[in-house]
Amino acid sequence: GVLVLEHHKTNQPLADKYPWFIVDESKCGTLQVYEHFATTTKMEEFANVVDNYDRWLLTDPRAKKHNQLFFMRSFQDTEDRYVNNPSADFTAEEKAVLDMEARRIDRHFDRMEKVTELFDLEDGNSIGIVYCDQYTSETGHELNKRLGTSALIMIDPNGRKLSLRSVSDFDVSLVAKALGGGGHRQSAGANFKGTYHVVEQAI
Repeated sequence: GVLVLEHHKTNQPLADKYPWFIVDESKCGTLQVYEHFATTTKMEEFANVVDNYDRWLLTDPRAKKHNQLFFMRSFQDTEDRYVNNPSADFTAEEKAVLDMEARRIDRHFDRMEKVTELFDLEDGNSIGIVYCDQYTSETGHELNKRLGTSALIMIDPNGRKLSLRSVSDFDVSLVAKALGGGGHRQSAGANFKGTYHVVEQAI
């Protein structure tokens, strides 16, 4: 049989159509897979940390740091680490690497803030648009806070994708859906073929 575990609300129409397509917005895909198939609690802490980051709850301060380590390692190194040491706590080596990465990310935020273009919408919301191909979730959260914007749209010209982040009631999943993508209210994305002016049509 087939079972699809999904957590993006934009896929709800598929869940309404097929009984084997399950959409649960309260849990990320990793946590859903763990709860459906795990035969041990060994990976429970890790699954919950992934969920905390993926749904951008960030109530666990370790969540973002584990995501940073994920992109700094190969897939094999990541698998070996969590299979051999599923703890969400960091080793001394990981802490040292994360400290250096934190300083690098702060410099990245400063650069992105300087080149973000701001657009005021008729409904009183404001949108920031910036070219950004790394640290997208962190950048979206930080720049929305710094600039007071309702949402930030980050354009990756090489990957030809848009990453949208919101820290308000502004539903970026609707913008992403209008552009052929999808996601959550505060975190969504889409692919694109043209310039960022296509975004203006959606917002």
